[in-house]
Amino acid sequence: MSMVEQFFSVDYADRGDLFEGLSIWENEKYRNIQGTYPVISLSFARVKETNYADTRETICAILRNLYIKFSFLRDSEVLTDAGRSGLQ
Repeated sequence: MSMVEQFFSVDYADRGDLFEGLSIWENEKYRNIQGTYPVISLSFARVKETNYADTRETICAILRNLYIKFSFLRDSEVLTDAGRSGLQ
């Protein structure tokens, strides 16, 4: 999954060097979309708490950080009004 994230994510824009020599990089159509999407990657792999309250707090922190990271979408034209209303 990290390869897919890195291919599409705006965090890896202008990092075509990561894909040189791979089949996907041979097609110009795919080279043009590399690094052009905000990719939300969510993992609970680091949630190691041993009780519900701490687990919930850690998951909430993960979600809060994602919300902050992608808050620029609120002002973006890529979301519909319905999609944007969930970010208020």
